Amino acid sequence: MSSQFQDPCYFEGKASMKCVMDNVGDKSKCQQYFDSYKKCKKFWYDVYVGRRQADLKPHLPPVPERQAYLEKYVKTKKVPISLDDDIK
Repeated sequence: MSSQFQDPCYFEGKASMKCVMDNVGDKSKCQQYFDSYKKCKKFWYDVYVGRRQADLKPHLPPVPERQAYLEKYVKTKKVPISLDDDIK
């Protein structure tokens, strides 16, 4: 299985590395990419922990559902553990 399916922050990580490579290792020019990657990792870690604590499996939502999790977060400002509003 491809990394992009296992790692929900695959593209953010790739963008960070591309920036570093494009700027010949000058990381100071890539801070926005690093920040985006860190925010992504924190979001999905919080989803993972919440789902694990609620005993929802898989702990990390399937790839086809991930966009809906992000949209729900934008709408509610709360890290969702489920797309079902009855599950808190």
